[in-house]
Amino acid sequence: MRIKSRYYRNVVFPHFKKDIEEALIPFPDFRDELFIKLYTFFKRYFSKSGSIYFDSTPVDQNIYETIQYGACY
Repeated sequence: MRIKSRYYRNVVFPHFKKDIEEALIPFPDFRDELFIKLYTFFKRYFSKSGSIYFDSTPVDQNIYETIQYGACY
């Protein structure tokens, strides 16, 4: 876990931060909305340990909604 933590702290986060700052240069008013969208994405698709999972999609957001068809005879 320490290796993973160090990797994120020293490699991923600085790169991610640089990309965000560059993306916000032409759209400075978009900053708050961008962070809300990033938080929503990471909260939905990543566990606290960094594993990818799809179990926490709230019902009201129905990303993968099942379509029910009538009975086929």
